Amino acid sequence: MTPWHDQLMNGSLETPDYLEIPLSYGTVAVRVALGLLFVVGGIFMWRGGHLILGAAATIFFGAMTVFGCRFFADNSAGLVLGPEGLVINGKIGMGGKVPWANVSRLSLTRYGHDWMMLIEVRDPQSHLRSGSKPYRFLSSLSNSVFDTPVRVNMNLLACDRDELLRRAREMWVKYGKPPEAR
Repeated sequence: MTPWHDQLMNGSLETPDYLEIPLSYGTVAVRVALGLLFVVGGIFMWRGGHLILGAAATIFFGAMTVFGCRFFADNSAGLVLGPEGLVINGKIGMGGKVPWANVSRLSLTRYGHDWMMLIEVRDPQSHLRSGSKPYRFLSSLSNSVFDTPVRVNMNLLACDRDELLRRAREMWVKYGKPPEAR
């Protein structure tokens, strides 16, 4: 984390032109530990005679644990806000680079136990058409669940979600000139 991160996130510092939000490795560690616990449970189910359910649990939670471990090798920021727009780390959400001019709304919503920052865009089809086939599938799934293909899992960021939303809106007004700010 940067030295000014705590001051910024508690509202005692003006929003800079460039804001880099790190990943929350504590949250990732808890999720990896729970994934390993479910893998062990799946193995016990498999060995206890519940072959299909045990194998499915072991494979699914094993894959999720491997996916979670990839976070520990990633030193890049989870989310970057700058004059050009947002850059979303592909491991915590869908979107990649989103220019402020393409943003039409920023909001928070709860999905299960996770908080999501939804970034509604003026041209969702451009996000649905870009990227690899798996990325396009996940963007489409995100679009059907959240009505936008661009979202950020706020639980995986080391910051206060409400404060980050406020800071993102400030930058959006400053650089993106949304209709209500013109």
